[in-house]
This record gives sequence, structure tokens and C-alpha cells, in this order.
Amino acid sequence: FNKTYFSHASYQLTRNAKPLRNGFRLFLATKKRLNLFYGKFAETKFKSEFNEASIEAKKTLSRRRKEDLFLSKLETRLDTILFRSHFLHSFRHIRQVISHGKVFVNGNKMVNYGYLVKPGDVITIEPKIHSLVKNHLVETKFQRLVPCYLQISYKTLTIIMVQEINISYLSHLFPFWVNLKNIFYNYSY
Repeated sequence: FNKTYFSHASYQLTRNAKPLRNGFRLFLATKKRLNLFYGKFAETKFKSEFNEASIEAKKTLSRRRKEDLFLSKLETRLDTILFRSHFLHSFRHIRQVISHGKVFVNGNKMVNYGYLVKPGDVITIEPKIHSLVKNHLVETKFQRLVPCYLQISYKTLTIIMVQEINISYLSHLFPFWVNLKNIFYNYSY
């Protein structure tokens, strides 16, 4: 039996190890912030959204940035719009209400919470859950910050998307800094 002992001197870190660790830490923190702000996404869904945004950025003639396209796509989702209107308290609750068919877009029952809302669409809620939504609106103690691209009637509980979403409209919504270039760099492999 020859025992070999682990020698710390023989295994040294390369000079690129620390920047790689810091880059991964920044990537993971940004991804967690986005998951908190837009509800939990599966890794495959996250990658597909980034790939679609980068492909669409190459196709568009207006040369919008892929980060702008990605955030505007996330902001036009039905669940995100209901969350921004402060009708219900969490993405999980919103997705449950949508999947039960309690939300209507232009008078049609919508069960897909990932539906992309277009400018001019009218979102209404079934009258049976109006009391639930109104109780939540009364309980919220913070001031509602409504995005400028939405027109919300808290009396009739309807939402109208007024205009296209641009990244400049979203800067006041983010309570944190998001480095989307780092995420696109990590998903470009």
C-alpha cells in the first residue's frame, strides 16, 4: 500500500479562476433578481426567452437591443401586467387565477398566463372575484406605482395596454440594477 496524500501546493488556482467565479456570481445574482421580479422561470424557459430575443434583435430593422426586446417581452406577459396593476399579491396567485379562467382579454377567456398582450387589448376580471381583488387593494399599504404604458381602472377592475413597451419606461419599476449583458453572455454558448 502506497498512500498518497493531498498536497495543497501541487494544486494551484489559475489566474483566471477569480474573475470566472465573480462573473458566475454576478450572473446568478442577476438571474435570481429577474426570477423574483417576474416570477419563477425554469432554466429552459429562461434560455428560450433569451434566444428568441437575440434572434428577434437580429431580424428587426429598427435595431432594438436584445436586452430591450427581452424585457419588453417579459413586461407584456399577462401575468406580469396583472402583477404591475397590483390586483393580486403574487405571481403564483395570479397564475392560479388565470389558469382557472377568471381573466378575460378582449372578452375572451384566457388560461395561458404567458399570453403576450398587445397595445389596445382590454383585460378584465370575472365579477365573482372582484371582492377578492378589492380586498387586496385595500390591504396594500404601499403606494401603487403604475407603469405609463398601462391604463388601469380600479373601479371596474379593467386594464388597457395603451402603448408599446420601451426599456426607458421600465427604469422606475426596477428597485435594483440588472446586468442583462452578463446573462446574454452566459447564455450565448
